[in-house]
Amino acid sequence: MAILSPALFTALRDEVFEGLVEEIVSGRLPAGQRLLEAEIARQLGVSKTPVREAMIRLGRMGLVVYHPRRGTFVAEIGPEIVRDIFALRRLIEGYVTAEAARRATPDHLRSLERIVDDLAAAERRGDWHALSDCDILFHERLYALCGSRLFLEIWQLFRDQVRLWHRVSKILQRHSAPRTIEWTVERLHRDILEAVREGSPVCAENAARVHIERAQLLVEGGPLPDGSAAR
Repeated sequence: MAILSPALFTALRDEVFEGLVEEIVSGRLPAGQRLLEAEIARQLGVSKTPVREAMIRLGRMGLVVYHPRRGTFVAEIGPEIVRDIFALRRLIEGYVTAEAARRATPDHLRSLERIVDDLAAAERRGDWHALSDCDILFHERLYALCGSRLFLEIWQLFRDQVRLWHRVSKILQRHSAPRTIEWTVERLHRDILEAVREGSPVCAENAARVHIERAQLLVEGGPLPDGSAAR
């Protein structure tokens, strides 16, 4: 039997996960639908292992729920989940970004600058998938700057949620509409970068919280400070 290399297995595992997220988000797998590992593996032409790992990640995201002796089912996604996730991110990322301001070296700053430049380029050409990847990488680097394995593990949980909200709400595509400069994705990230560069924990924490608050407005579809509607 052929054995996949770690890189190929990781790619397969991520492909299965992304496929299941797409099915749930699109409604093709509706809330309450029972998910059978063996059946999903058969349909996708893979073993049960990547499907099982995908189920674990989906459970962490709140997209599926496991009931003992009954099985795994697609979960209801209510507004309270959105509020809870953003409340946690507002608290944790404020601290994380403040720590980054204390710890960042010139090499760290150059790395963050390159990510923001790539993000800005992706925004200008309307490449929302690349923009999403840059957004996630930027925040991951900030978490890494804390020097804590625990914070990186917390980010792993948030990361999948961020990808989900990008997809569900099409949050990044909304920035293609005319908007004040304060509402560009680049500006929100560059404000954080500049506060970290200045070595100001207070400013960095405030910039991070503004970033999260505006992202929440976009996800929830509420009115934006520039007077436009998030839709």
